[in-house]
Amino acid sequence: MPQAKHLLKKAGFDHGLNVTLVTSAIAEGTVDAAEIFQQQAKAGGVNISLKEVTSTELYGPEYLKWTFAQDFWLFYYYFPMVGLGLLPSSPYNECHWDDPHYNALYNEGLKTVDAAKRADIAHEMQMIDYESGGYIIAYFPGVIDGVAKNVKGVVPSKTGIPLTNFAFKSFWFD
Repeated sequence: MPQAKHLLKKAGFDHGLNVTLVTSAIAEGTVDAAEIFQQQAKAGGVNISLKEVTSTELYGPEYLKWTFAQDFWLFYYYFPMVGLGLLPSSPYNECHWDDPHYNALYNEGLKTVDAAKRADIAHEMQMIDYESGGYIIAYFPGVIDGVAKNVKGVVPSKTGIPLTNFAFKSFWFD
């Protein structure tokens, strides 16, 4: 935490930083995660006040206008998720993200047919997400596929999308 305090002081916040985090019970554990984040940030000199709102208020007229808010995204493949929330033209650009190099990589990735080259592009984009993106990703909730013993064809997903990526047509009863 000394480095966090040093960086805050360097940024002109000699006596710490005070922010408000808007949270809501939009998914299991979201409010609890906000409370844990609040406790952890305090050790680094960041004082977070929590403003708990209903899901209706969170996604109401202020959605996409909150200065600092918590959200929950389901599991998506990377390029479709970028299209939904990480481009200036994205309908859910919650962080108001606009990085010209990132945007160019996205467009290149969309037209790249070679899977290995597209994976390299995605990896470069993910490094940008990690190093300078607007999201703080605190955790990835587990996904459990609960099915009866007589349901066959369910294969664990590598992406975390439940029920074999909702491929119900591949299921059958034994």
